[in-house]
Amino acid sequence: DQVFAMAPFFVAYLWLKEVVDGEPVFLRGNMPVIWFYGGGLLLLFVGQLVFSYFGQLNCFTGTYKLVRGYWEKAIDKVHRMPLGVLQQRRVGEQAAVLTDDVKSVEGILTHLLADVISSGVVPLLFVGALVWVDWQFAMVLIVTFPIAIWALNAARQYFVRAGKKKQEYFSDTSG
Repeated sequence: DQVFAMAPFFVAYLWLKEVVDGEPVFLRGNMPVIWFYGGGLLLLFVGQLVFSYFGQLNCFTGTYKLVRGYWEKAIDKVHRMPLGVLQQRRVGEQAAVLTDDVKSVEGILTHLLADVISSGVVPLLFVGALVWVDWQFAMVLIVTFPIAIWALNAARQYFVRAGKKKQEYFSDTSG
């Protein structure tokens, strides 16, 4: 569905390219072109709706099946433990350890995994489309991207240090 979310921008690019090139066919009342762009946008929005629905449905059911597998493995592990190991700890303590481990993985799988994958795939598809449209600009973007990431990381580290220094000053003054 992320590709369908990005595609209307490509259609807008085509419209703007016609305007900049001085050939705005869609402004001259050319009905087939107007229907092509309008119908294309409508199909893209419908496609985004359909793919979003089924994508989210499959994503959530798939990740919850994975989590169920983790829960089943945790239960099997408890079943295979010797009785002496189970008697060494309180029942509530053992349950807390097991549930904390599975809950930490559950949060990552059910809420972050799909976002991380879609956040990585969409920029790659965007760069691929950009290579098709203007390969020189795409190469400039690809070359400068690591520099931008480095600058963002350096700025983050600077702000973290500044925040720690601010906390130290506050703790020094408040005693």
